[in-house]
Amino acid sequence: AEHEEAAVGDTQVEFATLIDTSEEDDQLNKVAQFCQFCSEGDLERAKDFLQEQADIVNYKDVSGYTALHWACLHDRKEMVEWLLSVGADILAQGPNEETPFHWAAQGGALKSLPVIIEQVKRILPHNEENETNDYEDGETLDQEKLTHPSYLQIKDVGGLLPIHYAAQYGSTVVLHYLIMMGEDVNARDAQLHTPLHWSAHNGSGDACTYLINRSRCDINAIDSNGCTPLHWAVIKGNFEIVKLFLRYHVNITIKDFQGNTA
Repeated sequence: AEHEEAAVGDTQVEFATLIDTSEEDDQLNKVAQFCQFCSEGDLERAKDFLQEQADIVNYKDVSGYTALHWACLHDRKEMVEWLLSVGADILAQGPNEETPFHWAAQGGALKSLPVIIEQVKRILPHNEENETNDYEDGETLDQEKLTHPSYLQIKDVGGLLPIHYAAQYGSTVVLHYLIMMGEDVNARDAQLHTPLHWSAHNGSGDACTYLINRSRCDINAIDSNGCTPLHWAVIKGNFEIVKLFLRYHVNITIKDFQGNTA
């Protein structure tokens, strides 16, 4: 299934549908309310709520997400810090195995990302040497020396990394942040889609432009079906992206595995 089907939509509508009036669903109601407080950054009400039920911090709402997912999505840095301090699980998985880290990337949560990454680094083993690549395009750096830190390699059910979420939801600031942290601009998911495939798929012109202008970005990368980012822009009808690719002289002769050019 394509990840786009798992988009969270309008959170106010989401939360309204989560709150049930029947007594038997009282626990789900409490979780929904707690998640809403955390999503909105209402720290005082969240703290009061936790005093009444301390174990609610890692409970999932009916859509399968924790309060930390919602706080990360909406870049509530203070809330994220507090939730982590009271035991929230940074690696908690949603229905598609997406973590709060994925949702932070999706939501463009630049304020919260350093907090999230530091927490992930405490949990996952990683190579301390040369973790961060503070380079700009045009500087010489052997590709073999690029680090792709393990703490950035958290995958959802489709093999998507946080960088893929940032790309498909058009968060160029998060793309830049993750790449400066050492992430691969050509990172692949389970179907071999790169971030550029995803930004082309979802029609994010800013993300496409940013990625294309990274010197190491493979603009003609093929996925498991032989499709390039140009193929996906055409398939999804994102013709502004198609025109963008043509301005950057993509290879229009590449055929997918069914023999079709874009």
